[in-house]
Amino acid sequence: MTFNFRTIGKFGFLLAIIGFFMPVACDMNAFQLVEYVDNSVGVFIIVLFILAVVGLIIGALLLMKKNLPVIADWLIIIGCLVIGIILLSKNELELQYGAYVMGTGFIIALIAQLISAIKKET
Repeated sequence: MTFNFRTIGKFGFLLAIIGFFMPVACDMNAFQLVEYVDNSVGVFIIVLFILAVVGLIIGALLLMKKNLPVIADWLIIIGCLVIGIILLSKNELELQYGAYVMGTGFIIALIAQLISAIKKET
């Protein structure tokens, strides 16, 4: 069974999802934090989680040899990065390791997607 970088990159989303359940700030995971931040920040956190789950589902479908358009990968990754930047710009809390695990997962997904695009994998 051969894997390409497009598929491997989706494991970055798994790492990001794990980060949501770790302390992100104030010794709270991302879901607990949603209750204590403004509504717009809470919505961004939930949308970021949903995008990560969708990215992971795409990875599972790619493992099952389903043919999915590459544009879906790019939309999810760009969405995650934009929301991540928005959340970082609105952040007034001291981040903990869960936030860094999420960021690392999204960066792994982006790098693998870029390598896949350079190598012209489908």
